[in-house]
Amino acid sequence: MEIFLLRLLSCFLMSAAFGILCRIPQSALLWSGVGGALCWAVMFAVSQAGGKLVAAVFFGSLALGLTAEWLARRTHKPATVYIVTGFIPLVPGAEAYHTMRLLVEGTYAEAGSMAVRMLLIAGAIAFGLFLSSALIRMLRRSGKEAAKHAAI
Repeated sequence: MEIFLLRLLSCFLMSAAFGILCRIPQSALLWSGVGGALCWAVMFAVSQAGGKLVAAVFFGSLALGLTAEWLARRTHKPATVYIVTGFIPLVPGAEAYHTMRLLVEGTYAEAGSMAVRMLLIAGAIAFGLFLSSALIRMLRRSGKEAAKHAAI
């Protein structure tokens, strides 16, 4: 439990620090850190429940996208502010490093396998963010149509 809380705190700090680096508004720093910690916690929960890494990253990314859209409405800032800083804990940096190391060492088959894994993780991040944005837009559009029909 202590290790989980330490990792959660480090994801919070990492996301907030990246927000400082990207010069997001100070009022959004706390929430950007919360978004990063949340997406990592979802990823960790899915992987602990037996999910594969790509699925865990997808659900973490989906949770981040939905949270960012909700925070954008609450704080009157673009969702991008929370997405860019929040997905940092999901980035497959270790996989990219190992891919390059394996290429330099000349083990091309292992490098190819690691590169595919890295691309699958990156695709899961992108698809999770895309799906969350599409879901929010669909819900908002159906809410407007319902209000329009109720007014008639």
